[in-house]
Amino acid sequence: MVGPRKAASAAGLALLAACAALVIVQHLGAGRVALESEEMSPMVSPMGMYQAQHPVFGRCQSTHNMDAFVTLVNRKCGDLGELQTCSDACVSALKTSVAAQGCCFETIMQGYEHMQPMAAQSWRRWQGVASGKCGV
Repeated sequence: MVGPRKAASAAGLALLAACAALVIVQHLGAGRVALESEEMSPMVSPMGMYQAQHPVFGRCQSTHNMDAFVTLVNRKCGDLGELQTCSDACVSALKTSVAAQGCCFETIMQGYEHMQPMAAQSWRRWQGVASGKCGV
């Protein structure tokens, strides 16, 4: 015959084991749900997240190709850091490009400052050189 203490102890252990099993099942189930939802959603890049929070940046980024701007500057101006002054072709190209970009250049720079601080710093230095030597 089992005494009341042993019976209560056995019931307590059974209850504890059942609770532990429930916690484990819930944890595994929650983990599975989290993994399934992570697999279902594509990875969002830092730029994608920034664009979602700043839609003007996304519009500017899609309409003003900075790589094309760099190519234009390299072709028309050369290395502004090595030159004493800017050629007329360089000044004309910069003015045309700046007019086309409008406020998008600053909007894109703000995005770079948030996502790629080193790139933003390089652009700001270049902007200072272009302003000082070319008056643009």
